[in-house]
Amino acid sequence: VRHSPVTYAVPEGVQFVFHFSLSICVVRTSPPHCDNSTTLDIMFRFNPHQQNGKKPPLVEPSFHDVNTEKIAAAMLTAEPDPSDAVDAILSRELEQLSFQDFQAIHEEVHGVRTLAPEENSALWRASLECLATELAILRPRHTVYDQACRISNSYVNESGFRLRFLRAESFDAKKAAARLVAFLELAYEFYGPLVLQRPIQFSDLTKQEADMLRDGELQPLPFRDRSGRRVLVALGTFYMQYPLEMRIKVNLYLHWAISEDVETQQKGLVGVFCWPCGESASTVLQNMMIPKPGSRDCKYAGKLFAAMPLRLVAVHLCFPNSLAYNCLRSGLALTMGDKRSRLRFHCGDCVETQYNLQGYGIPTDQLPITDSGNIKTKYFHQWIRVRKSLESGGSSVGKPGSSANASTIECPGMNDVIFRCGQAYLCHPGNVMFRGLIESKYEDHNQADISKSK
Repeated sequence: VRHSPVTYAVPEGVQFVFHFSLSICVVRTSPPHCDNSTTLDIMFRFNPHQQNGKKPPLVEPSFHDVNTEKIAAAMLTAEPDPSDAVDAILSRELEQLSFQDFQAIHEEVHGVRTLAPEENSALWRASLECLATELAILRPRHTVYDQACRISNSYVNESGFRLRFLRAESFDAKKAAARLVAFLELAYEFYGPLVLQRPIQFSDLTKQEADMLRDGELQPLPFRDRSGRRVLVALGTFYMQYPLEMRIKVNLYLHWAISEDVETQQKGLVGVFCWPCGESASTVLQNMMIPKPGSRDCKYAGKLFAAMPLRLVAVHLCFPNSLAYNCLRSGLALTMGDKRSRLRFHCGDCVETQYNLQGYGIPTDQLPITDSGNIKTKYFHQWIRVRKSLESGGSSVGKPGSSANASTIECPGMNDVIFRCGQAYLCHPGNVMFRGLIESKYEDHNQADISKSK
């Protein structure tokens, strides 16, 4: 019930719709002396988190003493919250989903199931044929894709490249074609014609862009989450103090590099915008340039979401409960298009937010940020060195089945077992499965009476 819409209907015509995941309450009522087709939506905001270390009391909703005229007058005359408009948009979009669709998205966000179809060779062949047909329709209207097709032996025409975008759209050929073309056009705009000949590489970044990437304000976690999904974390100022062109180039490179793993393509990507901790929150705000709605930043953020070569499974926004961060949260929500139903907001201190993220299967002990707000970059710098090594091996590096990929594992898979010092590997799904396998044989081992049986 906690994360699902719950509707309470009463005879007087008042309907309470609680959206716990959005921390809002919508009161829908037909005002007195009006016909039943006239409705009034009133939105209440509430904070389900602890106040001063105490849990809020559990109150049973009561409908007997509700005066809708007084509520409406009070709410309509109150000073509007800048984030209320976005909450209203999210609420309407969730209400338009069918119960089955809402439940499926809800379960995938929590890592209980995946909406990706089961793959086989027949599905690949049929989907690639449909994608080729859709791309042929788009080719006359998109010169960048047309230029890429004219290059002999271009990676754009390879099945591995096209399967990324098919998996990103759950093998919907029409949507995959639009995403593929959007990716090429955006990469061409910021990287130039070189991206039509070969994939994006770390060496394509300028020195300033490479130094910006090394700051670690956007980095993947070393391990997958509980469901085997890759997690990309945004920290600190989220690179908002840098020019837009640099941010887009770095994001495009990271999205491409992460999407080279087939398991990540299949299971999708989880995004986490991590909170600044303690006093660092106000310091972060001083260095952050929050884009205005409709600005060039918001426009290209929307393009970036539409061109990702990965399926975005969930996005968690973990911000302090302040006006400036609510504006930033609203701006991010508006740029996500049809992925807004996968947004989850987490307000509160660091400990509360970490507990909330653990409920979604995210290994919070791997988040590269300290309690004081400092960003950890040790693993990320190792990841960059691995990427540079892979990309310097020649044109075959990064392609499925190449020898370089076979000998180097950038991120352990769902069924891989990790052997290393410390406790960090305990949350990895492969290790959890391996420990369960050992425990299942423990009693049989103890009861065996001879060494051979043991």
